[in-house]
Amino acid sequence: MGPEELNRVTNNWKRILDQSNQFDFTRMLEECLKYGNYPPVEVLILDEGQDVSPLQLALVKMWAEQTRLNYLAYDKDQAIYEFQGASPTLVDSLTPKREEIPLLESYRCPEKIVNGAKKLISRNSVRTGVDYHSVSAVQPGEI
Repeated sequence: MGPEELNRVTNNWKRILDQSNQFDFTRMLEECLKYGNYPPVEVLILDEGQDVSPLQLALVKMWAEQTRLNYLAYDKDQAIYEFQGASPTLVDSLTPKREEIPLLESYRCPEKIVNGAKKLISRNSVRTGVDYHSVSAVQPGEI
């Protein structure tokens, strides 16, 4: 599908939503940004921050300005939503001054799996530089 066809499909989808007074996930985010809607909370927790899209990030930034504490959990080595506009470095723009607490231990995977994953992620162009290791209580598995 080329850019012109994509624009046509997108515009038709928006027209259908308008005519039926419906919202999809993207429109909900856009409306929250447009009207400045945010939840009345003191603490914002963002998990899987490496996978937020630019639209989601804009909303998180708006909400973060209204909260007392912000906790961001992300792992650049686990970024999988770049096809939706996400980037493992986008979340860095949220809080240029922050305390980072690297989580170095995996309780999910045995050492053999962690070592195999390390070989793959060593090829990533955007790395956290964290050296993960498995906790010995995890039973060995197979790759």
